[in-house]
Amino acid sequence: MVKVAFKMARGRIVELVLLIVIDLWTVNSFQLHNPLTRLGLDASKFRPNAARKQASSSIVMKHPAKVAVIGSGAVGLYYGGRLLEAGHDVTFLARRDLERLKKNGLRIKSVDGDIKFDRVKAVGDVSQIGEVDWILLSVKSYALEACKDLVKGCMGPNTRVLAVINGFGIESCLGSDFPHEKIFGGMAFTCINRESDGEVNHLKYGAITFGHYKDDKEELAKVVELFEGSKVQITTSECLLFSRWEKLCWNIPFNGIAVAMGGITTDIIVQDPDLRLLARNVMEDVVKVGNEDLKASNISPEYRLNEETIAAMFKRTDNMGPYRPSTMIDLVEGKQMEVEYMFGNPLERAKALQMSCGYMETVISMIKGIQRIRNL
Repeated sequence: MVKVAFKMARGRIVELVLLIVIDLWTVNSFQLHNPLTRLGLDASKFRPNAARKQASSSIVMKHPAKVAVIGSGAVGLYYGGRLLEAGHDVTFLARRDLERLKKNGLRIKSVDGDIKFDRVKAVGDVSQIGEVDWILLSVKSYALEACKDLVKGCMGPNTRVLAVINGFGIESCLGSDFPHEKIFGGMAFTCINRESDGEVNHLKYGAITFGHYKDDKEELAKVVELFEGSKVQITTSECLLFSRWEKLCWNIPFNGIAVAMGGITTDIIVQDPDLRLLARNVMEDVVKVGNEDLKASNISPEYRLNEETIAAMFKRTDNMGPYRPSTMIDLVEGKQMEVEYMFGNPLERAKALQMSCGYMETVISMIKGIQRIRNL
């Protein structure tokens, strides 16, 4: 009996080794047809490093979500591409790049791994999409009101809307037309541009913070589930209002000064002593107004901006290199700029709270002046 048991055990080990050798020829094979699983073992305890890295981006979805990307610019194409890579059913609603997407597919050059899809679902009319599970809304904020009809075209009783849009008051705008429990905000801290040939260039960072309009933890878990298995680094916020102000701590000074100075990159701002000081002063104003808004909104004192927030913003920007913020790109290319939600609404909130914020107000006044003079 012992000899028989030994032979059986030895045979099982040999079978295991052979299966691993065969299956490890490709990472995908290891992911989809794991020999350890076939032998009744816990594969997660034995997965080699190469397979573990690949598994994070090519996990087999048990229930792939149907996703509509409304706003197929650099941000929408990048995060939509990552969801597509993770196995979801993604359709891009596009205008100027529609034919290019249909003909050439989607190409993303990224510090987190390049993506190339020869064929993607790209349409020019929302009626071609229909009801979806998720809407990834990544339009420019000035188009937010106008795009509501597009959102309605994809909405069903269980559809959730994730707005990855810069600014203040995004969710309340959507909340006037859509169920509050279905609205999420996404604050992406990333350096992404779209090249003239349509290729998306992801230069640095890429993490995104998600929050729920009503800070519902159970609903927040749904968006985490959506991005599970993708290469996107995600964090969640139990206070969306706090995270919106946190992102404004970067957007208002760096987007703002880049525009106010006529179209300069972030490296110039952080390297020039006077501009760096100006950026800090503007950021301190944002911190002050944001904290007052959080207090007035009865948000727990644990959610407050502070010196660590400022230090983190400068540390990230110091490492960016010559990055072109989105509003600066619009300025130099003569396109409409995002002014109302990114700059105007925060300033109006400051006035409503009777807050003095001279540096912030001066930079925003300059931006509004440039917008009027250049008709942007």
